[in-house]
Amino acid sequence: MSMTISAPKAPTSGSSSVVPVSILLVDDQQPFRQGLRTLLDFYNINSSTNFTIVGEAASADQAFNLAIEQHPTLTLLDLELAHGDGIEVLNRLANMSYAGKVLVLSSHHQDEWVFRAMQSGARGYVCKDRLATQLHEAIATVLQGEVYLSPEIATGFFRMFHFYAGRSLQARQSVHLTEREQRCCTG
Repeated sequence: MSMTISAPKAPTSGSSSVVPVSILLVDDQQPFRQGLRTLLDFYNINSSTNFTIVGEAASADQAFNLAIEQHPTLTLLDLELAHGDGIEVLNRLANMSYAGKVLVLSSHHQDEWVFRAMQSGARGYVCKDRLATQLHEAIATVLQGEVYLSPEIATGFFRMFHFYAGRSLQARQSVHLTEREQRCCTG
């Protein structure tokens, strides 16, 4: 199943407000970050959203520090970084009660990578080989406060979710608490 994405719609004639969105780009490959800049500039041409790059990072520490300093609306985060990884960044931001949204852009399609990223606080996941067709929709979805997973990624994510949920249920069922222990835990 292929997904197509239409060009962003121009604002209606009665609407002159442009919504500013600050973005932090995090990828250890500078040419990839430049490609993202170009794509975001393209989205800006006829859009009611103005994407502004507030920083770029190649390492986990740079990403974390820039996110805390700049407070971007959205961070586009690769999972493989110089001196650390994107999961580490997500976990550190979650521990800081970070208010910005994080969209993972990764070359990893494996279910475990997607599950770990989402479990660590990502609001969406896009495979790099699908950026041209999915990035705009993913950004719009995440900015609306929703989660973005393409159908092929969502299937794998829920496969992992069910696997781990089943283990969790089995573990809870195998623990038998006395009445006293139950009262202690609930009251």
